[in-house]
Parts: sequence; C-alpha cells; structure tokens
Amino acid sequence: MNKRIRELALQAGIQMFEDKSFSWSVIAGTDHNLQRFAESIVTECVRVCVADLADPRDSVELQCAKKIQKHFEVES
Repeated sequence: MNKRIRELALQAGIQMFEDKSFSWSVIAGTDHNLQRFAESIVTECVRVCVADLADPRDSVELQCAKKIQKHFEVES
C-alpha cells in the first residue's frame, strides 16, 4: 500500500491490519472514518492538481480540481 494512502487512513482514524500471508491490508473503521478517508484522498488529489500553478485563477488544472470536488461533494 502506498505510504501516503496509509498516512491518510491513519489520520482518518482507520485501523489497518496487514496480513502477510496474502500481502494486503484489512481496514476497519466507522462510516464516518471511511468518509473522512475518502474525502482526504479527494482533497489530496485536488492539492496535487494545483500545487505548482503560478496563477491558478483561470487554469485548466483549477477547473479540473473544482470538478473533482463537486463530483465527490468535498469542500476545500
């Protein structure tokens, strides 16, 4: 699992149990934890879209980031 995804999951309060025999992680958390985790992934994606923009006000990247936020109903 990607290190950043693992960090976001832990920040959202999701418990992770790595199963070495199958090489995958099992997550446990409430609906609220899972929603926070999903929102944090969307927010991170939006941040990556606009991170290096000199003037993001009219950029295609910012328009795309706003569409992603609207689609997932996540506020910045």
